[in-house]
Amino acid sequence: MEEHVKGNGVPCLTMGDREQEEKILQPVAHTLQIPGKQHLVKLASAYNYWLKVPADKLTVVKDIEHAFHYSLLLIDDIEDNSVLRRGIPVAHSIYGVPSTTNASIYLMLKGVKRALSLNHPDAIALCIEQLLDMYYGQGLEIYWRENNTCPSFEEYKQLIQRNILRKQTQDVKLKKHCMTLLEKFGSFSFTRHTLEELDAEARAEIAKHGGNPVLENVLNEMLDWKKNRDDKNPEQ
Repeated sequence: MEEHVKGNGVPCLTMGDREQEEKILQPVAHTLQIPGKQHLVKLASAYNYWLKVPADKLTVVKDIEHAFHYSLLLIDDIEDNSVLRRGIPVAHSIYGVPSTTNASIYLMLKGVKRALSLNHPDAIALCIEQLLDMYYGQGLEIYWRENNTCPSFEEYKQLIQRNILRKQTQDVKLKKHCMTLLEKFGSFSFTRHTLEELDAEARAEIAKHGGNPVLENVLNEMLDWKKNRDDKNPEQ
C-alpha cells in the first residue's frame, strides 16, 4: 500500500483503515511531540552535500531513519524504566508497555517496508544490518547493567553512550551523589576531552574529503555542551 505522512508526523496508510492504524501508533504520536535536536536528519542532508542523492530518494532515507529512531526510543524508555523524556512523560507510562512495544515494532517494520520503494538490491540488507547494530548495542548495555558488569574501555567505546545517568531511580539525592562521584573521579573531564578529540578527528576527515560546510554546521551545533561549560566557566 502507498503511504504518506500526516501533519503530526505519524506515517499512515492512504488505503485501508487509517483510524485503526492511528490508534496503534498513538505512542509514536506522543513521542513525536517531544522536542529534539534532529541531528540525524541534519546529518543525512549534510552527507548528501557529497553524495548527491536525488531528493525523492533522500526523503525515503530520512523516513526510514525517522522510523527506526523513534521505534528505538519507545523500546529504550521501556528497557530503562524511564519516567520522562526531555521533561515529558514517556509513552509507555500513558499507553502501557504492551501498546508501546507493539507500536515500536510496527513502526520499525514500516521503516523496513519503506526501504522497498528505493528499488535497490541492498536496501533491505542495509536496514537489517542497521537494526541488528542498534539492538546489539542496546542488548550489551542491558547485560552490563543487569549483571553489574563494567565493560572495558575498548568495549564501551564501540557503543554510543546515550545518557550518563539512566533513569533507574527517582531518588534525587542518589543521582546527585552519582554526579559528585563522576566529577570526583574525573569522568566528566575525560568525557569532555574525548568529545573534543572526536570533534577534531571529524573535522580533519571533512577537510580530507574536500570540505563540507553543511556537515561542519552540524558539528558546530553539537558543540553546545562546550558552550554551556564555557558560559559557566569563562576563565577556562
